[in-house]
Amino acid sequence: MNNSHPLYDLYKEFYFHEIDMREKLNGRLQIPLLLIITLSGAIVYLLQTYEMKPSDITYKFYSISLGVGCVSLIICAYYFVRSYFDYTYKFLPSSQETEEYLNTLNETYDEYDDGKELAERYLENYLCSYFIDCASKNTECNDRRSLFLHKTNKWLIIVAACTLLSFVTAFLGDFNKRKESVPLQVKIVNMSSLEGGLNGEGKKAKQKEQTAPAAPAAPAAPDSGGG
Repeated sequence: MNNSHPLYDLYKEFYFHEIDMREKLNGRLQIPLLLIITLSGAIVYLLQTYEMKPSDITYKFYSISLGVGCVSLIICAYYFVRSYFDYTYKFLPSSQETEEYLNTLNETYDEYDDGKELAERYLENYLCSYFIDCASKNTECNDRRSLFLHKTNKWLIIVAACTLLSFVTAFLGDFNKRKESVPLQVKIVNMSSLEGGLNGEGKKAKQKEQTAPAAPAAPAAPDSGGG
């Protein structure tokens, strides 16, 4: 096909470039998703593991950094969702539709001497219009997604910094609930009285064994009288 449109090759290249950018953006979103899940788990761990000590100055830094981290995580998740959903890309018609359109052009211009050249020219214009329309729409989608992805990464850095600061301040302030042991009440017993009590019980048991009463004697058999 002889390309009569001066920018046909350029528009074609733009179209495939934006399709390739779409796939690259989908791949670049995997790492932020993993980091968001990881940092969410770390923040939940901090909230469950460390207790409140409002009087401690270290706790104030801890609560501020953790609060900023939670808010930043929500903003980060919002931008991530905006960079992933609600985008509609445009593509070229299917091969079958293009072939049917070409057959229609051939039938329309078959009676002309240069009918084949006319059909190819109109097919080129047909494809070029799709390249322009699809590339423009896809460029708009990719630019918006790139912007939201950039904001996602920016807020991810803030979340990571706040989470790390929260861990450091919690460690320095010793806010860990699991490290605190429950006090046990121990009662000290006088060993002499304990031993005396045990010895007295032992002696009583021995005396019971030694002074056990003997079995009663069997009654004598009655005498039988002679006749």
